[in-house]
Amino acid sequence: MIDARGWASLTPERLASLSPAEIAATPRLLFRTDRWTHADRFPTEWPLLEPTFPAWLAAHGIRLIGLDVPSVDALQSRELPIHHALDAAGILIVERLDLRGVEAGVYELIALPLKIRGADGSPLRAVLRVIG
Repeated sequence: MIDARGWASLTPERLASLSPAEIAATPRLLFRTDRWTHADRFPTEWPLLEPTFPAWLAAHGIRLIGLDVPSVDALQSRELPIHHALDAAGILIVERLDLRGVEAGVYELIALPLKIRGADGSPLRAVLRVIG
């Protein structure tokens, strides 16, 4: 889980502090932004992925990203370019995670989606388990 609080956008440069070995050992990245901490107030903006970030993530072996915001695309987006770029890169998306109180670090992610025939998404139960 990466602490992305205060970030204006999600870019490869933001992950510069991680070594290639750390990235290779972590095929699932979660980003805590704290941009949506009140369920009764829908956010109007949140940090977005830079357009080249999905390809960079795929090139580094990332297979899933999770965020604590409603979407990887902007609220006004109708074409959903980041969704499509992540899909083309083979990266699964988990949105609307509750990461409040979770410190940056390495966890085991257990994510159990419902099987919904014909759907391109599903509600899921996500749990982080401390490793070690």
